[in-house]
Amino acid sequence: MISVIIPNYNHAIFLHERFDSVLNQTYSDFEVIILDDASSDESLEIIRGYKSHPKVQSILVNDVNSGSPFKQWVKGIELAKGDLIWIAESDDVADSGFLEKIVPYFDDPEVVLVFTDCKIINEASEIVYENNTWIHDPSLDIGFQNKKWEGQDFLEEYQRYRNFVSNASSVVFRKDALDTNLLLKIQVYRYSGDWLFWNHLALKGKVIFIPESLCSWRLHETSTRSIADLTKDINRLNEASLVIYETNQVLGKKPVISNYSWVLDWLLRRYSYRNIWNRNYIVPSLPFRRLYFLFYWKLLRRTCKEVFFSVIRKLT
Repeated sequence: MISVIIPNYNHAIFLHERFDSVLNQTYSDFEVIILDDASSDESLEIIRGYKSHPKVQSILVNDVNSGSPFKQWVKGIELAKGDLIWIAESDDVADSGFLEKIVPYFDDPEVVLVFTDCKIINEASEIVYENNTWIHDPSLDIGFQNKKWEGQDFLEEYQRYRNFVSNASSVVFRKDALDTNLLLKIQVYRYSGDWLFWNHLALKGKVIFIPESLCSWRLHETSTRSIADLTKDINRLNEASLVIYETNQVLGKKPVISNYSWVLDWLLRRYSYRNIWNRNYIVPSLPFRRLYFLFYWKLLRRTCKEVFFSVIRKLT
């Protein structure tokens, strides 16, 4: 049996579509566990409407927000009765054949994690990209073929550079591959706990990638320049740095700088010579010293370029 965990926080506008895409799966041997993390919208009213559905085994509602989605993951995992677990994020959508296509891969007892490609959709459920652009970045493209790795090989080739299992809703994994230490560890994270989770899980067996877009990952419209977002980016990068450092330590590998350029690009887009001294532009704890040198070199070039063109515009 598969335990489907649906953690929700303020995604009322997406819940009907999410619940229906889970409950209408062509593979029928599953239970549903719904968790709400003290939503302030109409989520509870919608969730209660599914309470009597025969597939819904548990509904847990927090009185106070937990502060971390991974605390909700752990709560759902502890309630799960299935051998396999699917964490179906509340704002995403799945094709009706999602589980039916994934489950047969677990006939191999050494397989601990299976993930698929996914479409990118917007708030109106319109397709923005047919595939997950994060895992098909030209700098380190995972490809469009079925793949099977030993877990350590997957980490060495891809997962230590960035989180290729970027959409939790595209993953099914074995419950018995988890351990208590991992469940405790991810709860202190707010942004990168999933990356750490997949990395530790992968080391327990084999990993499979299915190149079909069997689910849809929803991108939300948010302000990319607000102070809140800047703070979130710093915190997100700090957490990512911890995962990068730990993964390289576990593997005993030297990092390849070029494959971490996304870390710098993510941070540099927040900088401008006009606000470089703003306290919200603190450099995060980059995972190794060479990234600091590369960061400041790129920052110097970017600042000089901005100043040059700013002066030219004023002169003309």
